[in-house]
Amino acid sequence: SLMYLNEATLLHNLRLRYNSDIIYTYVANILLAVNPYHELNIYDSEHVKKYHNKSIGQLPPHVFSIADKAYRDMKLSKQSQSVIVSGESGAGKTESTKYIIRYLTESWGQGAGTIEERLVEANPLLEAFGNAKTVRNDNSSRFGKFVEIHFNNQFNVVGGFISHYLLEKSRICVQSKAERNYHIFYALCAGLPEKQKVSLYLKNITDYKYLNHGDVNVTTRNNGEDFKRMEASMNKLNIDSSERSNIYRLISAVLQLGNIMFQEDLSDSRGGSNVCDESKYYLESASRLLSLDETDLANCLTSRVMTTTRGGAKGTVYMIPLKPEQCANARDALAKAIYSRLFDAIVGRVNSCIPFKNSFNYIGVLDIAGFEYFRYNSFEQFCINYCNEKLQQYFNNRVFNQEQKLYEAEGLGITPISFTDNQDCIDMIEAKPNGIFDLLDEESKLPKSSPEHFTMAIHEKYGSHFRLMTPRKSAVTTYRTMRTEEGFVIRHFAGAVCYSTRQFIEKNNDALHTSLEMLVNESKDLFLKGVFCRDIESDKPKSKKANPAKLALVSVGMVSVLKLMQTGFPSRTSFKDLYQRYKGFLPEKLARLDPRLFCKALFRAVGMSDQDYQFGLTKVFFRTGKFAEFDQIMKSDGDSLKEMIAKVEKWLIRTRWRKAIWGALSVIKLHLKIIYRRHHRIVIQKHVKTFLAVRKFKHRYKGMAKVITLFKIINQMQDIASELEGNHYLNQVQDSDTKIKLLIQDIQNKQVDENYINTSYDSLMDTTTTQFEDLKKHLKNQRIAKEEERLKKLQEQMELERKCREEEEERKRKEDEEHKRREELEAKRKQEEEEMKARKLKEEEEMRKAEEQRKNKELEEQEARKKQEEDEERKRRLAEQELHDRELAIRIAQESGGSVVKEKSENSNSLNRKKSEKNDLSGYTYAQLRDIINTSCDIELLQRCREECHRRLKVYHAWKERNKQQSNTANSQTSDQRAPQAVYTEASARRNFPFPDPFNYLPNDKPQRFFRVPFTSGPTARPCGWWFAHFDGDWVVRQLELHSGRPPVVLLAGINDMDMCELQLQETGLSTRPGAEILPEAFEEI
Repeated sequence: SLMYLNEATLLHNLRLRYNSDIIYTYVANILLAVNPYHELNIYDSEHVKKYHNKSIGQLPPHVFSIADKAYRDMKLSKQSQSVIVSGESGAGKTESTKYIIRYLTESWGQGAGTIEERLVEANPLLEAFGNAKTVRNDNSSRFGKFVEIHFNNQFNVVGGFISHYLLEKSRICVQSKAERNYHIFYALCAGLPEKQKVSLYLKNITDYKYLNHGDVNVTTRNNGEDFKRMEASMNKLNIDSSERSNIYRLISAVLQLGNIMFQEDLSDSRGGSNVCDESKYYLESASRLLSLDETDLANCLTSRVMTTTRGGAKGTVYMIPLKPEQCANARDALAKAIYSRLFDAIVGRVNSCIPFKNSFNYIGVLDIAGFEYFRYNSFEQFCINYCNEKLQQYFNNRVFNQEQKLYEAEGLGITPISFTDNQDCIDMIEAKPNGIFDLLDEESKLPKSSPEHFTMAIHEKYGSHFRLMTPRKSAVTTYRTMRTEEGFVIRHFAGAVCYSTRQFIEKNNDALHTSLEMLVNESKDLFLKGVFCRDIESDKPKSKKANPAKLALVSVGMVSVLKLMQTGFPSRTSFKDLYQRYKGFLPEKLARLDPRLFCKALFRAVGMSDQDYQFGLTKVFFRTGKFAEFDQIMKSDGDSLKEMIAKVEKWLIRTRWRKAIWGALSVIKLHLKIIYRRHHRIVIQKHVKTFLAVRKFKHRYKGMAKVITLFKIINQMQDIASELEGNHYLNQVQDSDTKIKLLIQDIQNKQVDENYINTSYDSLMDTTTTQFEDLKKHLKNQRIAKEEERLKKLQEQMELERKCREEEEERKRKEDEEHKRREELEAKRKQEEEEMKARKLKEEEEMRKAEEQRKNKELEEQEARKKQEEDEERKRRLAEQELHDRELAIRIAQESGGSVVKEKSENSNSLNRKKSEKNDLSGYTYAQLRDIINTSCDIELLQRCREECHRRLKVYHAWKERNKQQSNTANSQTSDQRAPQAVYTEASARRNFPFPDPFNYLPNDKPQRFFRVPFTSGPTARPCGWWFAHFDGDWVVRQLELHSGRPPVVLLAGINDMDMCELQLQETGLSTRPGAEILPEAFEEI
């Protein structure tokens, strides 16, 4: 009934109602309950009868109304229904479950008093074993419970069944300081008779490790009274004293196991452990209570069995010793297994006491913990919140997805409601193989597992995931002091929760070793073996229909539900079902109506607005609470029903009368439409005939229009032909004009088709266009020819003038260049002459000095030679005297029979020969000299090799000159010359001129110079050819001879040395000869 539906108005409304002790509030078909924490007088039998067969919305919100709706929906749809009761710890889930069960059994449990009693009285027993004190609730259910109330085909209660889920096994061994273990442990220690306690080895609560870690002294609970209520529950469930003793014995065994401590066995080289001496009493007590051998139990707790082949009969068995921490884990795992299996057996025992007949359908009530978050959140909260994540996902799928899909299928056009999808959070927790659960299992299997390593593995894997963050990033300041390796924060659908991972591995280690399983199976205690070997599924009775029905999820998402309920239609039914349900209330003439018209008539009769309902394709949908109003009206007293029937008949008469009026108006409208159509039929015929005529002759007049356009081209062609020279162009135009006129006559007078017209037109168009282009081309060519002729004459005249001008400019330029070059060469020649004169003067001076030195040297040499000759004459005479003396001595010795002493003879070759001059090249061949010139990098050696090479060439040519036959003819003279005669004449004039010693004179560079000298013949020295030479420094490297009537001769150094000029540049005198030197470009051009 709120005007504005949002989160703020919802919370404010809940607060106002709670302050007035109105603890229940509807959100569509979802009931919100706020725990008042005190008794309210709204659950008695009168209230049960009051809500019997009442739709939601008829009476104030109540848990009985939800139960009644589940029953009515089961009866109407003939399908099983389920109700989920969810919330935080202490929200009152268990009490709400009791009231729902009570309402169902009391309202429709004819003869089912025992069933109701057993279902209700089973709660104290289940609470003793499954409930514990938490931070927020002293009697918190630490397991999920699903209670099934079964009905027969008459929809009466015939039986019940209880299933449990998610028992918090970690609480058996470890509790927080403000919490306790399960009630049964404290009730047993406080309420059991002293004699029985001694037989079970029970002591005070503070003596047991599994109990003294938590809050032992709780003032809000009486352990003795809890024991009495549990005993009373067992009595009503027919659990005898022998079975109770077995249960108590296993509970005591769990406490004894918790006090067994371990220490390292120093005598074991493998690093094993043994039971501490102070724990031997508890080991003995546990062994007796479990009917096990004490030694076997100790060995199984301190070691485990491993085989080489898993499950193999012939595998080798190894006993692996365990460390103290591993022994403690094995002990806790055994305690958890015994308690959890015992809890399974107790639930099975409760189910066996509940009567059960053949079931047709059932209503299931799921009591499960809601979303939990405390100051300190551990493994228990992580598992519970994970379960709520799965419930939220199912809630999204059923309440949002399927609801919107139904609206779309029925064509209601409802705007989709957006909601948060939590699939990514579920995947992060349960994904294979790297989900948080898998990472925890892998860490538990490690030899040295640690919470820090497990936590860092989570951050490393999901560090960038949206749902996970480090504690330092939490909005709660308490968690910001926690280190990264101590925990993690998950963004759940209901908010971010920080989990401490310090006890995750310890609480997750509940798997029994193979040795412990074998030990339990070998126990002599039949009850213990039965507890471990029970098949839980076999306890459940078979139902005719086991399909789960839709779940009314109420755990979360209220704001999104508000939006959906505000814009949607939560109640719906098919036309057929509505017809079958209410046709008995109406007379026969109304019941014969079509189901859709029947529903419409009912809604009109009860005065429902069009905004309160909407018709789909197969169903009718109601706004929130409107279907209940409609149902209430239909089930009212007889007078109201008669009044409603009268309204229905009145609405039908009015509807039929309106239909008759609309029928008459439709006939009149049809008559006018016929007149209108008859008038316009003539207009249509006129246009149709026009259209047919146009379509019949369209191609002819369109073709004629196209052909007529060709005359424009003909006129242009005539204008062009008149300008051209010759009459044959005009004749061609007249022929084309005649063809066009003939085609027009054919179109006018003959029945020609469109294809013929188009073909003829295209042909004429191509011909005309071609002729037109040809005429334009001829005219253009004619004009171009005339213009070209005029331009040619003008161009020739201009070209002639230009050539004359260019020739004059070129002549002047060449004259200027030649004059400049001659001036440069003349200046260079004069400079070289001056240098030559200076060098000659210097050389003459040097020659004079050298001549004086030579004469002095010759005098010295003559004196030395004369002295040497005198010394040699003296030595010769001395040698002859010594020879005569020796011969005389030999002769005397022979005559007297003596001997002659041998004397060392002077070796005439003992005189030291003068060392050969450096780089004596007299032993090199010409080829070797040429190779050195081409390959050597020694400048001095290279220069001397070139000098030696040219020296030999001079000798060769001098010898050749002396031995050739002299010829006086000019031709023979020029043919054998290696250079013009003027060059050799100049060279012979300089033959006796002393040149610098090549061994002492090395130029710093090699200037490239080019010369041209004519070959002359006859007494007048008439030129008969040209000789070109390229000097690289002092020697010719390229030589060219041009003779009239003969091919040119090109000689290269290194290839044609024998035929080239062997003279040095200074010998030829070309550098001082006027007009001999030319530019490099002139030489290269020739």
